[in-house]
Amino acid sequence: MKKKIAITLMASFCFAGVVHAAGLWGTYKGNDIIKLTVDGANVKVTDVPAVNLNGRTMIPIYLLNQAGVSYSYDAKKQTVDVKSKAGSGSSQSGSSLKAMKEINKLGGNGVSLFEQDGKSYAFTYVEDEEKLTDAQLDKVFRQLLNYGTELLTISYDQYDEKEDEDYAVDVSIPAKDYRDYVNGKLSADDINKRFIVETY
Repeated sequence: MKKKIAITLMASFCFAGVVHAAGLWGTYKGNDIIKLTVDGANVKVTDVPAVNLNGRTMIPIYLLNQAGVSYSYDAKKQTVDVKSKAGSGSSQSGSSLKAMKEINKLGGNGVSLFEQDGKSYAFTYVEDEEKLTDAQLDKVFRQLLNYGTELLTISYDQYDEKEDEDYAVDVSIPAKDYRDYVNGKLSADDINKRFIVETY
């Protein structure tokens, strides 16, 4: 009888351990979720998470994009082209990761790098629109300059009390223009005329 109880207890401990390990970060469509970090900083999941699929770790490209990997997608050919920065050493990678950490501290949600219509973008989403000041926007745009893209974009949601609805706002600027502003070649008035603001 003691032997039966001991075996039952051991089996229940093993089962409890398996349940705990499987539920560590939760599951997605029956697959264990894998948490993705970059230099210890969590990469926020906004869509499908990284998962363990049949013993292999699958990371959606949008999550890698937030970690600083740039790519383009050709829908007709169903092909993803991951951009390699040939000749760029760890200093570029290090400055990109440092920039992403700073952007996250400023309320950003990682950084996405992508190409659209032949232009490269560095994009971040700022979650807390109420804390979004001109000074904070400036700091985020300065950090986005570290990615070497042609356009810089900050996206955020804004609540319209009058209409009682949320809408998204994208604020973009050519990186060259913002770099000129940072280097004193453009005034605040000049740079304000060059922002591209889209709402949807």
